[in-house]
Amino acid sequence: MKREAKFFFALAILGLVMLTLVSVIPVSAASFDADYIVLRDVVTPNQEALVEVTIKNNGPATTFEIFSLQNKFMMLNTLINLPMSGQETVLLKLFPTIKEPGVYGVTIYVKSTSETESKNIQITLVKLEDALKIVAVPDHVDKETTNIALTVTPQERLSIDELVMIIDSDFFKNSYILDVKPFETDTFNIPLNPLGIDGGVHTLNIALYENGVLSATKNLDIVVEKIDNVVEEKSITGLFIKDTRINLVNRGNVRKDFEYNIQDSFFTNLFTTYNPDAKFVRYKDDTSATWDVNLGPQETYSVVVRTNYLYPLFLLLIVLGVTGFYVNQKQKTLIVSKNVAKAKSSNGLALKVTLHLRNNKNAILQNVVLEDYLPHITKLYEKFEHIHPSKIKHGSVVFEVGDMTPNEHRIVSYFIYSHVSVLGSLDLSKAVARFSSPKGYEEAFSNRVSVLM
Repeated sequence: MKREAKFFFALAILGLVMLTLVSVIPVSAASFDADYIVLRDVVTPNQEALVEVTIKNNGPATTFEIFSLQNKFMMLNTLINLPMSGQETVLLKLFPTIKEPGVYGVTIYVKSTSETESKNIQITLVKLEDALKIVAVPDHVDKETTNIALTVTPQERLSIDELVMIIDSDFFKNSYILDVKPFETDTFNIPLNPLGIDGGVHTLNIALYENGVLSATKNLDIVVEKIDNVVEEKSITGLFIKDTRINLVNRGNVRKDFEYNIQDSFFTNLFTTYNPDAKFVRYKDDTSATWDVNLGPQETYSVVVRTNYLYPLFLLLIVLGVTGFYVNQKQKTLIVSKNVAKAKSSNGLALKVTLHLRNNKNAILQNVVLEDYLPHITKLYEKFEHIHPSKIKHGSVVFEVGDMTPNEHRIVSYFIYSHVSVLGSLDLSKAVARFSSPKGYEEAFSNRVSVLM
């Protein structure tokens, strides 16, 4: 028993000595400390992930190398020289070399001359068109809508500085610069005039650029209410020459193809002109002027209709004049007319004067005597064709025609001459016929004649 006790006592003494030796031998500490802060771990294929690494040197001055062996994200190797107890912070940029969305693990190594440390981080790679929700409100536009609100909201913890958004459509073009923050919404107002846009479906073509590189496109359909509204504007000016200006204005947003008609009487249409030229269709007593019109939104088609009432007025005056002349002639008992023609002369002026007498009544006219007056500078040439004068006075010549039966026609002619040159025109006065009719004693006068010399 004593021998066993001595053995256990010796083991106890040996254990105490070993513990004392272990406590005296120093334990080596880490030669550096590395802290990692992930600044950006959700990125697009055109964007780098950001990791901030702070290294504190716990040993003597040395060089540290920071690197990664991951081939899906490229990171430049970084060398840092730190003195004893020195500290430095480095921003690491990890560029994607792939485009396939997903969550990827990346190992970052920090190596000193004596020791290597590693850190695993996760990076989420997203498609920009999937990560951004772009909405147009409203997407159905009526005539009261004045603008469209375009909202851009990240659906991931995504941040992008100076993202360029270009909007292109047939009614709006513009570009914007966005600073995308995680889950924050940016709103842009697009001014709109529904009456200036064709009704129907229009597309907003949106292009997103990162660092000058096209990253994503998105198309949003906007439905514009169809507004059908063609307005006729008419103005009338003038009295005897009436101008009617018609403007057909498409105040809607739908292209209109239609036929425009102006209906008028056939008689009025004879004195009417149209600009532009029209096609004409007859409807019984009326005439329809027709144009084929094609109007886009806010376009105008103009028609000018000119009716010249002076033409029918002039014709009316002619008709009234002719009618009045005819009635006047019918009322005359004896119609006397004079005409003058130039005759051949070797010296000076020679004229042949012819007088026509016609009994306009169904009764005998008795003792018809015709007297004509000569111009002052002329003389009577005493050569006669039908009836010889019964008397030649100073300045006049008298023919005794005698009795005339109903509707009888007589012709009296004579010649006059002058050796004096006449400038301008020579005026011959009216001839007068005196006679007896059932009404009693009457006179009838011829017309005046002016001869241009």
